[in-house]
Amino acid sequence: MFITPAHYSDVVDERSIIKLCGYPLCQKKLGVIPKQKYRISTKTNKVYDITERKSFCSNFCYRASKFFETQIPKTPVWVREE
Repeated sequence: MFITPAHYSDVVDERSIIKLCGYPLCQKKLGVIPKQKYRISTKTNKVYDITERKSFCSNFCYRASKFFETQIPKTPVWVREE
């Protein structure tokens, strides 16, 4: 069986539901999860959507997870070249 980006997203969601960092290689528990959906940066004068970021214990794990997710092929297995 091969993993797809949707499977990986489900893994991240399931890990965050049980209060573990969404990055599969990290075993840290999530701290206090913010209830807000956006974070306002007065430094850059921007509003950031933090919905996905709440599933991770750190910015490092969030970036590592996104990097890993981009490497998962989106095409079906039977269409891929060897």
